[in-house]
Amino acid sequence: MKNDYDNGRLVPKRDFNLVTRGFEVRPLVAQLMAHPEIWETGRDYRTAPRFGGQLSPHRESQDIWVRHQKYETLGDYSTDEGRESIMIPAISEWYPEALKLPAIYDMAANACMCVGAIQLGGIFVIKIDAGKKVYPHSDLSWHSTYYSKYMVVLKAQEGATLGWTRSGVLIPETGDLWKFENETDHWVYNDSDEDMLVAIFSIRTFNMDRQEAFNKLKGE
Repeated sequence: MKNDYDNGRLVPKRDFNLVTRGFEVRPLVAQLMAHPEIWETGRDYRTAPRFGGQLSPHRESQDIWVRHQKYETLGDYSTDEGRESIMIPAISEWYPEALKLPAIYDMAANACMCVGAIQLGGIFVIKIDAGKKVYPHSDLSWHSTYYSKYMVVLKAQEGATLGWTRSGVLIPETGDLWKFENETDHWVYNDSDEDMLVAIFSIRTFNMDRQEAFNKLKGE
């Protein structure tokens, strides 16, 4: 397993890899502060049970979806049929909430340029209040498998951590762009005294296609 010294500690890099530092986050943070009314304006999936009737691991957080597949193609999370709709391939589109957060367009473009994107999927911003958490979970859907996941840390103070069962803890710093694995158990604990803000980008890259083609040649 690769390791790297980062944020003052030795961190395994199996589930998270630093892409770059110094992303300009102030315009987006200012727009989020100016529009508190758009938190949770979409479907509130946090209150719906997951498969097996489990409570959502995101039940203590809030989010704003600015880009994803059409609402009409998404079912009701409270039903088995609705939950299965996330396994259907779909093209993502911009949501009306993005109009109040124009800085998200530039941030998405910069993230795509940094990682060599060939396709942009869903985007959402998550807020974890001081003392709250996102509980351990893995993301299993067509969307989370087709795309790789990247996050830009918009706001984080000492005491905020992200963790993976097999790779340990990451200490986030404002302005960092990370690629991270979401198909294994991961979580967020905000033990700081301020809100934590993270923007999540789903991006498909050229290297992903190359790997798939290589596997097909090998018969895998």
